[in-house]
Amino acid sequence: MTSRTLTLARRLVLVAGLLVGPGLVATAAPAQAYTPSAATTAAFEARVIYQINVQRARYGRAKLAANWCPDKYAESWAAYLARSGRFYHRDMTVILSGCHAARAGENLARGYTTADRTVAAWMA
Repeated sequence: MTSRTLTLARRLVLVAGLLVGPGLVATAAPAQAYTPSAATTAAFEARVIYQINVQRARYGRAKLAANWCPDKYAESWAAYLARSGRFYHRDMTVILSGCHAARAGENLARGYTTADRTVAAWMA
């Protein structure tokens, strides 16, 4: 797994259609932390949402849009997963309650280097 792949793997958490979260990656000695820029993260997130909406349109589903409330939960969860090395879904009742939402969903991914590949894997 490349450094870029590992970085993306650790920061890919999608909650209610939102991908966020920085990650750490081990690089050549000495090990250094890699934190993607806000612009890189925003571009990746925007592309994931775009690709998800392309797929949703194919099936006659409404578009998803970014929302700050689940976004903050996704950032926190992504950071936890990156720190702990774990990879599992969280309890959605936290988001439902905290965001006063009726529905919430989460997609996890790791090992994909682009937003397009990430969404393609979810749709496979």
